[in-house]
Amino acid sequence: MSDTLKMQGIGARIPRMELPRLLSGKGRYLDDIRLPHMLHAYFIRSPHAHAVLRAIHTSDAKKAPGVVAVYTGDDLNPLCEPFIGAALHRPGHRSPPQPILVQGKALWQGQPVAVILAKSRALAEDAAELVELEWDVLDVALSQEDSLSSTAVLHEDMGDNLAFDFTMTGGDPDDAFAKADIIIEEEIRLERQSGLTLETRGIIADYNRSDGSLTVWHSHQSPFQMHGIFSRHLRIPDHKIRFFRQILAAASG
Repeated sequence: MSDTLKMQGIGARIPRMELPRLLSGKGRYLDDIRLPHMLHAYFIRSPHAHAVLRAIHTSDAKKAPGVVAVYTGDDLNPLCEPFIGAALHRPGHRSPPQPILVQGKALWQGQPVAVILAKSRALAEDAAELVELEWDVLDVALSQEDSLSSTAVLHEDMGDNLAFDFTMTGGDPDDAFAKADIIIEEEIRLERQSGLTLETRGIIADYNRSDGSLTVWHSHQSPFQMHGIFSRHLRIPDHKIRFFRQILAAASG
Protein backbone atom coordinates (compact mmCIF):
# COMPACT_ATOMS: atom_id res chain seq x y z
CA MET A 1 0.00 0.00 0.00
CA SER A 2 1.39 3.39 -0.94
CA ASP A 3 2.37 5.97 1.66
CA THR A 4 -0.21 8.31 0.16
CA LEU A 5 -3.07 5.89 0.85
CA LYS A 6 -1.79 5.23 4.35
CA MET A 7 -1.76 8.96 5.05
CA GLN A 8 -5.40 9.09 3.98
CA GLY A 9 -6.32 6.48 6.56
CA ILE A 10 -6.86 3.38 4.44
CA GLY A 11 -5.48 0.46 6.40
CA ALA A 12 -4.00 2.77 9.02
CA ARG A 13 -4.72 2.88 12.74
CA ILE A 14 -6.35 6.22 13.41
CA PRO A 15 -6.42 7.55 17.00
CA ARG A 16 -9.90 8.52 18.13
CA MET A 17 -10.18 12.24 18.72
CA GLU A 18 -12.18 11.87 21.93
CA LEU A 19 -9.88 9.33 23.65
CA PRO A 20 -7.66 11.82 25.57
CA ARG A 21 -10.79 13.40 27.05
CA LEU A 22 -12.43 10.08 27.97
CA LEU A 23 -9.30 8.34 29.27
CA SER A 24 -8.43 11.31 31.50
CA GLY A 25 -11.85 11.26 33.10
CA LYS A 26 -13.02 14.45 31.41
CA GLY A 27 -15.93 12.90 29.55
CA ARG A 28 -19.38 14.23 30.41
CA TYR A 29 -22.04 11.56 30.46
CA LEU A 30 -25.75 11.96 30.99
CA ASP A 31 -25.45 10.60 34.53
CA ASP A 32 -23.02 13.41 35.36
CA ILE A 33 -25.68 16.09 34.85
CA ARG A 34 -27.49 17.41 37.90
CA LEU A 35 -30.22 20.02 37.63
CA PRO A 36 -31.91 21.90 40.50
CA HIS A 37 -34.96 20.02 41.82
CA MET A 38 -34.37 17.21 39.31
CA LEU A 39 -36.67 14.20 39.59
CA HIS A 40 -35.98 10.64 38.52
CA ALA A 41 -38.37 8.60 36.40
CA TYR A 42 -38.90 4.87 36.70
CA PHE A 43 -41.08 3.08 34.15
CA ILE A 44 -43.24 0.12 35.09
CA ARG A 45 -43.36 -2.21 32.10
CA SER A 46 -45.61 -4.97 30.87
CA PRO A 47 -44.41 -8.49 31.74
CA HIS A 48 -46.55 -9.84 28.90
CA ALA A 49 -46.08 -9.67 25.15
CA HIS A 50 -49.82 -9.45 24.47
CA ALA A 51 -52.36 -8.74 27.20
CA VAL A 52 -55.33 -6.55 28.11
CA LEU A 53 -54.68 -4.17 31.00
CA ARG A 54 -57.79 -4.53 33.16
CA ALA A 55 -56.75 -2.32 36.05
CA ILE A 56 -53.80 -0.46 37.50
CA HIS A 57 -53.63 0.43 41.20
CA THR A 58 -51.24 3.27 42.07
CA SER A 59 -52.60 4.68 45.34
CA ASP A 60 -49.97 3.03 47.56
CA ALA A 61 -47.15 4.09 45.25
CA LYS A 62 -48.31 7.71 45.32
CA LYS A 63 -47.95 7.72 49.12
CA ALA A 64 -44.47 6.17 49.10
CA PRO A 65 -41.51 8.22 50.46
CA GLY A 66 -40.02 10.67 47.98
CA VAL A 67 -42.65 10.11 45.30
CA VAL A 68 -43.86 13.27 43.59
CA ALA A 69 -46.23 11.77 41.00
CA VAL A 70 -47.37 8.53 39.40
CA TYR A 71 -48.71 8.77 35.85
CA THR A 72 -50.57 6.27 33.68
CA GLY A 73 -51.68 6.32 30.07
CA ASP A 74 -54.87 8.15 31.04
CA ASP A 75 -52.70 11.01 32.32
CA LEU A 76 -49.95 11.32 29.70
CA ASN A 77 -51.26 9.94 26.40
CA PRO A 78 -53.61 12.89 25.77
CA LEU A 79 -50.65 15.27 26.14
CA CYS A 80 -48.45 13.67 23.49
CA GLU A 81 -49.33 12.86 19.89
CA PRO A 82 -48.83 9.12 19.24
CA PHE A 83 -45.68 8.23 17.32
CA ILE A 84 -45.98 6.68 13.87
CA GLY A 85 -42.78 5.03 12.64
CA ALA A 86 -43.47 4.47 8.95
CA ALA A 87 -40.33 4.66 6.80
CA LEU A 88 -40.74 6.65 3.58
CA HIS A 89 -38.21 4.48 1.72
CA ARG A 90 -40.35 1.36 2.32
CA PRO A 91 -43.37 1.47 0.00
CA GLY A 92 -46.52 0.34 1.75
CA HIS A 93 -44.93 0.39 5.21
CA ARG A 94 -47.70 0.35 7.81
CA SER A 95 -47.14 1.68 11.32
CA PRO A 96 -50.01 2.06 13.79
CA PRO A 97 -50.01 4.97 16.26
CA GLN A 98 -47.85 4.25 19.30
CA PRO A 99 -48.92 5.98 22.55
CA ILE A 100 -46.47 6.75 25.34
CA LEU A 101 -48.01 4.35 27.86
CA VAL A 102 -50.23 1.29 27.61
CA GLN A 103 -53.91 2.03 27.39
CA GLY A 104 -56.20 -0.94 26.95
CA LYS A 105 -53.73 -3.49 25.62
CA ALA A 106 -50.01 -4.19 25.86
CA LEU A 107 -48.49 -5.10 22.50
CA TRP A 108 -44.97 -6.15 23.48
CA GLN A 109 -43.13 -7.33 26.55
CA GLY A 110 -41.52 -4.36 28.27
CA GLN A 111 -43.98 -1.78 26.94
CA PRO A 112 -44.25 1.09 29.48
CA VAL A 113 -47.45 1.01 31.54
CA ALA A 114 -46.86 3.72 34.13
CA VAL A 115 -44.10 6.07 35.24
CA ILE A 116 -43.10 7.08 38.76
CA LEU A 117 -41.39 10.40 39.47
CA ALA A 118 -39.43 10.54 42.70
CA LYS A 119 -36.60 12.45 44.33
CA SER A 120 -34.15 9.64 43.61
CA ARG A 121 -33.92 6.61 41.38
CA ALA A 122 -33.91 4.27 44.39
CA LEU A 123 -37.10 5.79 45.81
CA ALA A 124 -38.80 5.51 42.42
CA GLU A 125 -37.81 1.85 42.14
CA ASP A 126 -39.10 1.13 45.66
CA ALA A 127 -42.43 2.77 44.88
CA ALA A 128 -42.78 0.74 41.68
CA GLU A 129 -43.06 -2.44 43.76
CA LEU A 130 -46.28 -1.03 45.26
CA VAL A 131 -48.06 -0.70 41.91
CA GLU A 132 -50.48 -3.54 41.16
CA LEU A 133 -51.50 -4.48 37.61
CA GLU A 134 -54.35 -6.72 36.52
CA TRP A 135 -53.98 -8.47 33.15
CA ASP A 136 -55.91 -10.73 30.82
CA VAL A 137 -53.16 -12.52 28.92
CA LEU A 138 -53.77 -13.04 25.19
CA ASP A 139 -52.25 -15.35 22.57
CA VAL A 140 -48.74 -14.54 21.41
CA ALA A 141 -46.70 -15.14 18.27
CA LEU A 142 -43.18 -16.35 19.08
CA SER A 143 -41.64 -16.03 15.62
CA GLN A 144 -42.01 -13.97 12.46
CA GLU A 145 -43.55 -16.93 10.68
CA ASP A 146 -46.07 -17.42 13.48
CA SER A 147 -47.00 -13.75 13.42
CA LEU A 148 -48.04 -13.97 9.76
CA SER A 149 -50.40 -16.88 10.33
CA SER A 150 -51.27 -16.38 13.97
CA THR A 151 -54.61 -15.35 15.42
CA ALA A 152 -52.65 -13.06 17.77
CA VAL A 153 -53.22 -9.94 15.68
CA LEU A 154 -51.86 -6.95 17.56
CA HIS A 155 -53.88 -4.26 15.80
CA GLU A 156 -57.33 -5.50 14.85
CA ASP A 157 -58.05 -2.53 12.61
CA MET A 158 -55.02 -3.46 10.45
CA GLY A 159 -56.18 -7.03 9.89
CA ASP A 160 -52.80 -8.75 10.28
CA ASN A 161 -49.29 -8.30 11.67
CA LEU A 162 -47.52 -7.63 8.37
CA ALA A 163 -45.72 -4.30 8.49
CA PHE A 164 -44.60 -4.17 4.85
CA ASP A 165 -43.84 -6.41 1.89
CA PHE A 166 -42.00 -5.22 -1.17
CA THR A 167 -39.87 -6.58 -4.00
CA MET A 168 -36.81 -4.93 -5.51
CA THR A 169 -36.19 -5.80 -9.15
CA GLY A 170 -33.53 -4.66 -11.60
CA GLY A 171 -33.00 -5.68 -15.21
CA ASP A 172 -34.65 -8.87 -16.45
CA PRO A 173 -34.39 -11.47 -13.65
CA ASP A 174 -36.59 -14.01 -15.42
CA ASP A 175 -34.25 -14.08 -18.40
CA ALA A 176 -31.20 -14.24 -16.14
CA PHE A 177 -32.57 -17.22 -14.25
CA ALA A 178 -33.52 -18.97 -17.47
CA LYS A 179 -29.95 -18.68 -18.79
CA ALA A 180 -28.17 -19.40 -15.51
CA ASP A 181 -26.18 -22.62 -15.17
CA ILE A 182 -26.59 -22.60 -11.40
CA ILE A 183 -29.30 -21.01 -9.27
CA ILE A 184 -28.71 -20.58 -5.55
CA GLU A 185 -31.56 -19.75 -3.21
CA GLU A 186 -30.98 -18.47 0.30
CA GLU A 187 -33.15 -17.11 3.09
CA ILE A 188 -31.46 -14.33 5.04
CA ARG A 189 -32.64 -13.21 8.46
CA LEU A 190 -31.59 -9.84 9.86
CA GLU A 191 -31.68 -9.46 13.61
CA ARG A 192 -32.41 -6.31 15.57
CA GLN A 193 -29.93 -3.47 15.67
CA SER A 194 -28.43 -2.60 19.04
CA GLY A 195 -26.72 0.49 20.35
CA LEU A 196 -23.18 -0.37 21.51
CA THR A 197 -22.22 2.63 23.59
CA LEU A 198 -20.26 3.25 26.78
CA GLU A 199 -23.37 4.71 28.40
CA THR A 200 -26.85 3.24 28.03
CA ARG A 201 -29.63 5.30 26.52
CA GLY A 202 -30.93 8.02 28.77
CA ILE A 203 -32.56 11.42 28.71
CA ILE A 204 -32.93 14.51 30.88
CA ALA A 205 -35.58 17.10 30.04
CA ASP A 206 -36.00 20.56 31.59
CA TYR A 207 -39.21 22.40 30.72
CA ASN A 208 -39.35 26.13 31.46
CA ARG A 209 -42.95 27.15 32.08
CA SER A 210 -42.14 30.85 32.01
CA ASP A 211 -41.32 30.89 28.30
CA GLY A 212 -42.54 27.48 27.14
CA SER A 213 -39.05 26.27 26.22
CA LEU A 214 -37.64 22.77 26.53
CA THR A 215 -34.00 21.82 27.06
CA VAL A 216 -33.07 18.18 26.46
CA TRP A 217 -29.90 16.19 27.09
CA HIS A 218 -30.03 12.85 25.30
CA SER A 219 -27.54 10.03 24.75
CA HIS A 220 -28.62 9.56 21.17
CA GLN A 221 -26.85 9.50 17.82
CA SER A 222 -29.41 11.60 15.90
CA PRO A 223 -30.01 14.89 17.73
CA PHE A 224 -31.65 16.65 14.79
CA GLN A 225 -34.11 13.80 14.33
CA MET A 226 -35.05 13.86 18.00
CA HIS A 227 -35.36 17.65 17.94
CA GLY A 228 -38.12 17.33 15.34
CA ILE A 229 -39.82 14.49 17.20
CA PHE A 230 -40.02 16.45 20.44
CA SER A 231 -41.38 19.49 18.64
CA ARG A 232 -44.02 17.56 16.71
CA HIS A 233 -45.27 15.20 19.38
CA LEU A 234 -45.15 17.58 22.34
CA ARG A 235 -46.54 20.44 20.23
CA ILE A 236 -43.67 22.79 21.12
CA PRO A 237 -42.34 25.18 18.44
CA ASP A 238 -38.96 23.93 17.27
CA HIS A 239 -37.25 27.25 17.99
CA LYS A 240 -38.10 26.78 21.68
CA ILE A 241 -36.27 23.46 21.94
CA ARG A 242 -32.57 23.12 22.71
CA PHE A 243 -31.11 19.68 22.22
CA PHE A 244 -27.75 18.49 23.51
CA ARG A 245 -26.24 15.21 22.36
CA GLN A 246 -24.37 13.52 25.18
CA ILE A 247 -21.45 11.12 24.78
CA LEU A 248 -21.81 8.15 22.49
CA ALA A 249 -18.25 6.98 22.80
CA ALA A 250 -18.80 3.84 20.73
CA ALA A 251 -20.56 3.77 17.39
CA SER A 252 -24.08 2.46 17.28
CA GLY A 253 -24.36 -0.98 15.68
